[in-house]
Amino acid sequence: MTILNMPSDGSFNVLMILFRALKEVGPMGDEELRNYCGGTVADKPERLRHTLNRWTALGLFRIKGDGAVDLGEGLEFGKQKEATTAELAGLVRKVIFYESNNDNFWDSEKCACADLTRGLAWLLAQDIYTAEVGKTVAIQALESEQLTDLDRRLVRNSNRLEALRVWGLSLGFLWNEDAPLIDPTEAIGAELERLFGGSSELSAIQLQNRIAAIFPVIDGGRYRVAVEKELNPATWAGPPGEEYLSTSLSRALWRLNDEGRIALEHRADAGDVRVLQGAKSRQWMKFSHARIAGRAI
Repeated sequence: MTILNMPSDGSFNVLMILFRALKEVGPMGDEELRNYCGGTVADKPERLRHTLNRWTALGLFRIKGDGAVDLGEGLEFGKQKEATTAELAGLVRKVIFYESNNDNFWDSEKCACADLTRGLAWLLAQDIYTAEVGKTVAIQALESEQLTDLDRRLVRNSNRLEALRVWGLSLGFLWNEDAPLIDPTEAIGAELERLFGGSSELSAIQLQNRIAAIFPVIDGGRYRVAVEKELNPATWAGPPGEEYLSTSLSRALWRLNDEGRIALEHRADAGDVRVLQGAKSRQWMKFSHARIAGRAI
C-alpha cells in the first residue's frame, strides 16, 4: 500500500485525531484508542483502524511491550500542552523520510512512503511560477512531458494528485489551500532551530546542505537527486547555475528573511555564495551567510 492511497491509509486529519488522543491521555491499547477516537469519525470507523495500522508500520506509532500504542521509537511529544497540527507535521516529515520507508523508491505499490516522497521532490523541483499545482490537467500534462517512463509516473491519476496536494499542504511544502502554490516556507521555518543547531550563523553552503539533510526532497537532497535524474532534460531544466537555488527553496528563504526569522547577508570577502532566483531565472539576491533571529553572534 502507499501513502497517496488515501482511502486505505487515511488523511492527515484522521492521523491528527489519533495523535491528539495519545498526547492528551497517554499510551493506551489499540482498541481503547480507537474507541476513544471513534465518535470523531463515527461515519467511517475503519479509517481509524487503517490509519493506525499503516502509520504503526511506518514508525510514527509503536506497540509497546504491554500492548499500549505510543509514539514511535526516537519520536517525542513537544513541550506544549495541546497537540497541534504543526507538531504532528514535524513528526510525519521525519517518518516519511526514513530510509526504511523509501527502500523501493520507484515501486508503484510496495513503496511505503516513497510515492509521497517522489511526488514532493518532483513538485519542489518545478518552476513555481509556471507549475499550476491546482489544475489537475495541467500538472498531469507536465508530468507526462518530464517523466517519459510510464512505470515511473508519480501521480498517475487525479485521486493520487489530490492526495499529494493534501499532504503537501499538511506538511508545509505547499501553501494556500484554495489555490495551492509550491512553497516550503512553513516546513523549513518549523525546523530553524534544528537547522542551525547550536550555531547562530551558517555559511550559505552549510545552510543548503543542512536543509537537504533534513528535507531530502529539497535541493541536493538524496530523494530530490533521484527524481531529477529521471526527468527529461528537453522538458525540465534545473537552476541556471550551480550557485542558484531552485525557485521553491528561493521563495522559502526569501520569505523567512523578509519575515525577520533569518537574516541573509552577502559579505564581499566571502567565497562561495548562493543565489535566490525569481521568475525567468531573475536574480533576487546573493547571500554568503545566514543568521537565525534571536541569537547573539
